[in-house]
Amino acid sequence: MTSKTLAEMRAEVEQVIRPIGRERRELLSRLNEIDKELRPLVLAALEVEISVARLGGLTGLARNTISAWKQAVCD
Repeated sequence: MTSKTLAEMRAEVEQVIRPIGRERRELLSRLNEIDKELRPLVLAALEVEISVARLGGLTGLARNTISAWKQAVCD
């Protein structure tokens, strides 16, 4: 039985990780696009007194994110 070198083992692990990492980066990019589209809608919803808790449930956004978006507009 031949044992693999550390370099060979690293290469195998990188080969497995690479496509998953690429998919993750693509998903993060898409999520950023969605957030750009969602942000003005969330701010408009806050203007008509939809609660932060309700918006969190509707969008999956964290309350802190919604509050930060609101604060950024007020600054």
